[in-house]
Amino acid sequence: MKTYRDEPFSVAPIPWKPGQWAIYLNQKDNGEQQEESIPRYEADFTIIDSLSLAAVEFATKRMVQDPELDDKVIFSIEVAGVPAIEIRKEYPLPVDLSLFRELSAGVVAEHEIFRYGGKLLMAKKDFVYDGGEIDNFDIQE
Repeated sequence: MKTYRDEPFSVAPIPWKPGQWAIYLNQKDNGEQQEESIPRYEADFTIIDSLSLAAVEFATKRMVQDPELDDKVIFSIEVAGVPAIEIRKEYPLPVDLSLFRELSAGVVAEHEIFRYGGKLLMAKKDFVYDGGEIDNFDIQE
């Protein structure tokens, strides 16, 4: 689902509902706007049910390949008596890594999500990334 705001979006998941977090993908800065009513930043977002790369991968595939179910997850709708976030489907296409910010040197916060070398990464802790080893990240298999 597309969302807009006047401040940049987080790269780390943010609390949504108990046991759920929102992640913001495909973030864009549209620059200064001529009208105050037009937000500067836009992103796609979806919901994950755990702070793990597996949850990020699954939710991203759901967002892209099954937007109707993803909307039901966002709005906490049940499907056949089951919360939509609990429905697990197989999605044929891989995660579109272009939706994620490229890792670059700088301060990294725990659970921030990036792409690097054709894989997804999630920071295990807060640290300063110097552009070298990526051993402080969980790495997509």
